Amino acid sequence: MSSFVNGPYDGKRRAGQSSTSLTTSRCFLATTPTIRLDISMKLRGYCSTHRHHYDDRSQREVQFMAVTRSSVDWPTLGKRGGVALVLSLLINYVLLTVVLQLELVASYEHLAYLPVTIWTTVGVIGATVVYGLLHRWSETPDKTFVRVAIVVLLLSFIPDGALLAFDEAATVGAATILAVLHIPPAAVCIVTLTGQLSE
Repeated sequence: MSSFVNGPYDGKRRAGQSSTSLTTSRCFLATTPTIRLDISMKLRGYCSTHRHHYDDRSQREVQFMAVTRSSVDWPTLGKRGGVALVLSLLINYVLLTVVLQLELVASYEHLAYLPVTIWTTVGVIGATVVYGLLHRWSETPDKTFVRVAIVVLLLSFIPDGALLAFDEAATVGAATILAVLHIPPAAVCIVTLTGQLSE
């Protein structure tokens, strides 16, 4: 009975609701392209801004690496190498003098000033050339040079140990002192050639 009485009213209410829903749907559909266009424009602007940001940062990094690679010229490198050579020879002369004066080891032909001078000079010149080449080819010349210097230092101990097997006059003490004399030039080259001494 109630459904019969309220039937016409319910029909009008449902018709009104349908009309309202239809109007809302039409408005939503009408505004959807505008919303999509606005979102698309914002996304394009965001991507464009960040793309320029990354491009600028990449360009700055390339410029920084270029400046880093060319910041040490050959005259400056030659001066650093000369300082490294003088310091290395002075330190090795002092150590060698102490060893010889105190007679810490038996007399050995390679434990003399001339051999020490020759091998120290060769080592420092080689380190200077290697650092100069790394400064042109490597993006991180200082770090790479430190690693190379440590590896070369470790390898330089091998000939000194081999003296015990191939030279009857060699003693453990003499071979040890010769190996120790490789350490000061390596440390001096790392500090001097990379510019840490001038800082």
